[in-house]
Amino acid sequence: MPFNLSDILAGGYQGLQGIQGSTGIQGIQGRQGIQGTQGIQGTQGTQGIQGIQGTQGTQGIQGIQGMQGITGEQGIQGIQGRQGIQGTQGIQGTQGIQGITGNQGIQGTQGMQGITGEQGIQGTQGIQGIQGTQGIQGIQGRQGITGSQGIQGIQSLQGIQGQQGIQGISGSIAAPGTDGQVVYNNGGSAGAASALYYDDVNSRVGIGTTSPAYKLQVNGSFAATTKSFVIEHPTNPSMKLRYGSLEGPENGVYVRGRLVGKCYIDLPNYWTGLVDPMSITVNITPVEKIQHLYVVEISENRVKIAGELDTEIHCFYTVFAERKDVPKLIVEI
Repeated sequence: MPFNLSDILAGGYQGLQGIQGSTGIQGIQGRQGIQGTQGIQGTQGTQGIQGIQGTQGTQGIQGIQGMQGITGEQGIQGIQGRQGIQGTQGIQGTQGIQGITGNQGIQGTQGMQGITGEQGIQGTQGIQGIQGTQGIQGIQGRQGITGSQGIQGIQSLQGIQGQQGIQGISGSIAAPGTDGQVVYNNGGSAGAASALYYDDVNSRVGIGTTSPAYKLQVNGSFAATTKSFVIEHPTNPSMKLRYGSLEGPENGVYVRGRLVGKCYIDLPNYWTGLVDPMSITVNITPVEKIQHLYVVEISENRVKIAGELDTEIHCFYTVFAERKDVPKLIVEI
């Protein structure tokens, strides 16, 4: 815009505003200081040698932990420039270098393991060896100042394990007694039952006999709460038949039968050596009619019977007797 001096003198125009200066460049941010190195950790003590199943070596003193490295100084902050025109943003300073991390310490060696004792020879079982006492535990080191981790101690070598003992030769078991005798535990030792035999060829058991002729043969007496037999049912295949023994206060035997036209009962010939003749009793039951039968005598292993005159004898009979080849039965014991 044009102007002249008279206008200025008369009050004149306002001068033009000067140009705003440019904003100064922002200073470079200082570098971050180098971080101090981590301190070395103390070496770990070696572990004691383990004995032959014996004392365990003392544990080494734990090394003092190294001091923590000094933290590096922070870089100087750049000088902030004068603010001018909203100029360009200054360049951001580079970040300081991070400090070097300390090396990890070397691990301590582990103590050697003691040699394991040899195993005893097997056969009769050997006496177990005495167990070694446990080694004294090493003193625990004081904890070091927190810093970089120290060098780890070298691990000690593991001891050589002892060889296993030779296993004893398995011996054959010599059974006591003779062939067929049953072996039993006799106070921790094997014993042979003098009265119990087993026939492994015929699968038979003998008590009091070495040559059983039946599945179970007993030479002597035995007792039971009840005695019975169990067989396949003769008329009903889905069932079995069980009968109990007739019992009495004696070791008795009997024979029974039927007489037709005879007046005597012949007893088995072996009864002369089996039964007491004074123990013989006779039961007679007439058949078809009353005959008034009675026992005349018992002699010469025969029972003589009589009845009405001119009457043919027809009857059932049962004869009982007590054995004499064994002791009398004691009823109340």
